[in-house]
Amino acid sequence: RLSDDTAPPTILDHTSDQRRTILLFGVLNDRKGVAQVCEALHTLSPTDQSRLTLALAGPLDDALKEIVRDVADATNVEVLLDDRFVPDAEIQRLIGQSDLVLLTYQKHVGSSNVLIRAAAAGVPVLAADYGLVGAQVRMRALGTTVDASDPQHIAQALAGWLADPESILFDAGSARAFREENTATAYAQTIFSHLLAHPGC
Repeated sequence: RLSDDTAPPTILDHTSDQRRTILLFGVLNDRKGVAQVCEALHTLSPTDQSRLTLALAGPLDDALKEIVRDVADATNVEVLLDDRFVPDAEIQRLIGQSDLVLLTYQKHVGSSNVLIRAAAAGVPVLAADYGLVGAQVRMRALGTTVDASDPQHIAQALAGWLADPESILFDAGSARAFREENTATAYAQTIFSHLLAHPGC
């Protein structure tokens, strides 16, 4: 876990080292797969549940609050919720304090800023196998992909990771390269290189 006493506090500052933390971050709605993750957690064994902290950071849809509350009440999973827009100053530390970032998007075709942030922090992801995110995770060994529409597939991946953290495929060197390719500077260089190569566009 990252430690930086000068950074703003996060909901993970006082979590138990006996548990592993999985993080869902951003605007927490149906698109993020919150319901599928919660259903997956219900199907884990009580022992596996007791080894997990689910951290949810970001505005949570009212329609999903009861589902999240049920995980906290009916399972051994520790649930931490920061139901607000999380300032940029806290985001990277929060991701760095996590053990696994969940990108369980539902039919999301594009990329993800959270994926870039997780790579920058050196934290693996469990991601949907769909769209550009799934392709990037597989090609760059940034974590493991599953059918995120199926809670059982999410549960199987989590149980496997709890038994063996290396079951989530992660290449730290590839993650660093992916981060460097997606900085603002790298983006600007790509744009300007294209403009110089094609001045008539």
